[in-house]
Amino acid sequence: MSIDTVNDLPPRVQYVALAAQTTFPYPFPIFQDADLDVYVNGVLKAVNTDYVVSGEGDDLGGNVALVVPLVGGEVVTIIRNIAFERDTDVSQNGPWSSTAYNDELDKVFLILQQLKADFKRSLRIPSIAAVDDDEIELTTANFANMYLAFDADGKPVPAVLSATTLTQAVLGQLLYPRTLAEQNASVTPTNFAIPSHQAIGVVRPTRYGGVSDDATNANTALANSLLVCAQALCPLDLSDGSGYLCTQNLAVPVGIGSAIDVIGSGWSAGGIRFSGAAVTTGLTFSGSGYSYAGEVRNLRIRGASGAVRGVTFTDCNQPSVSRCHFSNFSGAAVAYLGTLLGKFSHCLVTGCGSATEGSVEVDRSGAVASTTFYWDHSYVSGGNTTVGGLIINRTYHVTIVGGAIESTGIPLRIGHRTDTTIGCVTGVVQGVDFENPGNSNVYIDIGLGCSSAALIQGWTIENCNGSPSGTTTVAHAVRAVASRDLHCTNNNWSVPNGTSYHELDGTANRGTVIGAHWQLFGVGGVPWVRVNDVQQMAAGPQAEWARETVLPGLTTEKTISGTTATVSVDDTQGGYHARLLVNNGGATNMATLTNGQEGMEVNLRFANANTTLVHNPGVAHAFRLTAGVNLTPASGTLYKFVRGTTDWVQVA
Repeated sequence: MSIDTVNDLPPRVQYVALAAQTTFPYPFPIFQDADLDVYVNGVLKAVNTDYVVSGEGDDLGGNVALVVPLVGGEVVTIIRNIAFERDTDVSQNGPWSSTAYNDELDKVFLILQQLKADFKRSLRIPSIAAVDDDEIELTTANFANMYLAFDADGKPVPAVLSATTLTQAVLGQLLYPRTLAEQNASVTPTNFAIPSHQAIGVVRPTRYGGVSDDATNANTALANSLLVCAQALCPLDLSDGSGYLCTQNLAVPVGIGSAIDVIGSGWSAGGIRFSGAAVTTGLTFSGSGYSYAGEVRNLRIRGASGAVRGVTFTDCNQPSVSRCHFSNFSGAAVAYLGTLLGKFSHCLVTGCGSATEGSVEVDRSGAVASTTFYWDHSYVSGGNTTVGGLIINRTYHVTIVGGAIESTGIPLRIGHRTDTTIGCVTGVVQGVDFENPGNSNVYIDIGLGCSSAALIQGWTIENCNGSPSGTTTVAHAVRAVASRDLHCTNNNWSVPNGTSYHELDGTANRGTVIGAHWQLFGVGGVPWVRVNDVQQMAAGPQAEWARETVLPGLTTEKTISGTTATVSVDDTQGGYHARLLVNNGGATNMATLTNGQEGMEVNLRFANANTTLVHNPGVAHAFRLTAGVNLTPASGTLYKFVRGTTDWVQVA
């Protein structure tokens, strides 16, 4: 089949293969199968072995059919490549063939199209450029051992490698050009020699003029870096050099699809140094409605000249700080304010805190409480001792595991800020070492600022250690003011010159369990439990002070008298029962146990058998006896009563 018309068609077509695709059209004419070159991912394929051709001689081309279907994603390139040769001849005085003559002319034009395609894909000087033809010639005399450069008029000129020609900056701009993310952020690099985020997967401030020498102000470079991070969704890398100096807060992007990480290379080099009182929040992750936040990790973050905080998370979801070293901030190293699933893991904090902030703070943001905070084997030491080390306020569901807090004033404070609505509900403190709280302080202070409905509820303190380490007087190991369901067990406390190990103050402490502890240092007669300054359990070998256990420290003899005597039950017993020895001093009837709380248990033992308990169910503070009639107790026998909604119900 002969070609009828040679249209102006490019002799090249390229496809990205679909899965299992075999057929690829070529939209230009050829004479024979050998006129095509077919490439798959740059590899030349063999005709009739790897593929077959149809449509030879058709003005509009035909199809290439691969023998083996492609996986998908391969680049298939089809190029017409007619050999530059003439293999026919018109004999003198021989027969005339218009078909052969047309084929020869068609072949010439097809080859010209191939040359045109090659010419269009070459580097060339525009025809309208003010460059003479003789100026294009690259003579040996002028260009030998030289680089090809172009002057201001676009003329080729010989050049040597120098500060004004092929510089490192020029090479960098070629290797690491301005990225789309940088364009979208309206940021232009100042040092193209620094690889872009597209090349190394992170953003480095040195690309935007930052100098990591711990002395040169890097405010602009850091801010521009964060703008690029927000567009590229790449981490900000502060690992190089001696560290970046910053004298302002830095807003770090948050939100799904926008959150970024800030990373370093460890605690000994690089990082960032915030300096000056203008730095109030440091690396600032500020969201709305629990916006997703990135992570700060493997980073050295230092404060100087009154910088307040190193990192602040506000209204964020899953804010995380891990393997970082914070030092010398005049406020909290890190503050989690109104956060969800916050994490502080394997960090070191030294020399931080103020008269109003602890070394690490967890608190609400406005009316939004923090919830589900996790402390993991971190160490806090030194700094301002006014407030303390780790401060937990207005936060729900807290887990504090491992690590140590020392020389910070009170190491752990839970609910110390004044609040009447939001407390700290459910928490575990496990395996933490508390040291050197300062004279007359405590290791753990609970609920000092809470009142009304803002209570500390459902906390467990276990397997912890408290060591004075230089402190000569530790007032208490644990002090609780407004707490419910507080459990302290298996801890090791030392309270030299102390007042008590466990001090329960106020009227809100209910459901407290003080467990048996494996070892006590410096007991020296210090009470194990006190309630409102009254000893409830003495020092020495201890049983658990808990529900279902008669409390030796609460054994009290009550002498009653009168015709219908009453016994008053101490409400400060926290919901647990006491043993009350009743000695009849002349009374014939005992009608009520006044005071007490619903659920409280009381054991009564009578010194003599001449008192009658009056059965009067449903009456406030009266007895509801098992037999349904009045009872004359036997001398020396324990009788157990549980306070119901109104009356005292006999259970044993």
